[in-house]
Amino acid sequence: MASSTDFSTYQSPSPTAKFSDLDLKFKSISELDCPFIAPQKSISGFTWSTEIPVAASAMLVLPNDIIPDLSDITTIIQQLPAVYEQGYHAIDISFCIVGTMMTRTFHFLKLHLCISINNHQEAISLTKSIVHLINTDQLLKSSHDYHMFMELKIFFFMQGFHSTHVQLWELGHLLDEKWIKEDILNLNFFFFDCVEPCNEDCEELAIGTIGGSPGITGYNEFNVHKSMAINGSALILAEMVTIWFDARLCCNQYKKHKPVHCLDIDPGDHHTGKTSQMKVQWQIETVDLEHNHGPLVTPGSALPLLPKKEDKEEVEKLVKANLTLAQIHSVLNNHVNVHPLEHC
Repeated sequence: MASSTDFSTYQSPSPTAKFSDLDLKFKSISELDCPFIAPQKSISGFTWSTEIPVAASAMLVLPNDIIPDLSDITTIIQQLPAVYEQGYHAIDISFCIVGTMMTRTFHFLKLHLCISINNHQEAISLTKSIVHLINTDQLLKSSHDYHMFMELKIFFFMQGFHSTHVQLWELGHLLDEKWIKEDILNLNFFFFDCVEPCNEDCEELAIGTIGGSPGITGYNEFNVHKSMAINGSALILAEMVTIWFDARLCCNQYKKHKPVHCLDIDPGDHHTGKTSQMKVQWQIETVDLEHNHGPLVTPGSALPLLPKKEDKEEVEKLVKANLTLAQIHSVLNNHVNVHPLEHC
């Protein structure tokens, strides 16, 4: 026999029930204890029940609770309106988790709480990580913007960027990012500095950096070149460069690099290397150069004398040093009569 209460009302959780309203602020996340979501295919069976459960364990999501994975209850959720009309008000679900059997009773409204938790588990988890980082970092916690940030809702969209479809909780994706040099190049220099020096269209950009430096430095017109093939003289003239970044760009529409497209790339999509607006793709590789100069021996000519032990020691010392242009000038004065560097 069908209940006198309509299905929509019966299966709707109370607005005050935990997890019924996940439009949360950052400050509220630390108090939110998410239940354990059973692995996929953990449900071994289920039976419908005509009894209306009143126990808190059947109606609410409690600490240390176990709820099913969304993929395991999709079919059950679809059947709820029909079985409710047949007089059923709850379901007993049997789980098998790591060889352990257990059965839990779920009021229909708790099933909808389970759906909400499954759909937002990533957002909740990443937000917890953000809040933990902020609260354990004295510099961030002492910021005058701390309290204002904690009052923000996690599903607000970030403002002030080219991309406006990124919600605040997605900042958590950056926490586990390994900030290698390619990422820094991509985020800070790719859309502006790397493109501007090249007035003509090109498919490849070569950008040099100082070997041994803690990060990427020195991006200027003098060390940004159109290809790896034309940067030989710049290696000595500009810096003692040992690492170059080879940024290859390809426009799907024109099959070649277009600077205007680079400026239209959505920064929010930098991890995937493409954008839905212009569909420009790129690949950034690190090129480790064994030498910071071109071939010293003309093809077919005689080989020079092998370096002496003291020559090797001098070279090794220079390679490991962080040299200024003045120091390079001094070294060249001592070893080369004519060189392209003026006194610094």
